[in-house]
Parts: sequence; C-alpha cells; structure tokens
Amino acid sequence: MELLTANTMESVSVGHQSLMDQQEKLRSAQHNIQDFVALNLRQLTREKALIAAGHHELSKMTEDIKKKLG
Repeated sequence: MELLTANTMESVSVGHQSLMDQQEKLRSAQHNIQDFVALNLRQLTREKALIAAGHHELSKMTEDIKKKLG
C-alpha cells in the first residue's frame, strides 16, 4: 500500500510540474502576443498620422490649384 501511495504521489508531482511548465509557456506566449499587438497599434497610429498629413497636404495643394485656375 505504501508503494502504491508513493507511486501515486510521484505521478501527481510529475503531472503538477508538467502543468506548471505548460502554464509558464502559455504566460510567455501571451506576453509575446501582447507585445506584438502593442507594436502593431503603435505602427498603425503612426501610419494613420502620416495618411492624415498626406491628406491635408493634398487638400492644400488642391485649393492652391483651384485659386490659380479660378
């Protein structure tokens, strides 16, 4: 009976360690994904600002051309 108990405890301990290792890998993967998403959001924000600046410049150029033609 003691041997069975010892084997069961060892099995539970190994299983627990395996779950802890998997949890750490998941935590690391989640952190990497969060970093990736944050980087993408920063890049999108910069791109949006560049697009807005380009749109503003095109609007200004269009108005200047209209004034010269009209």
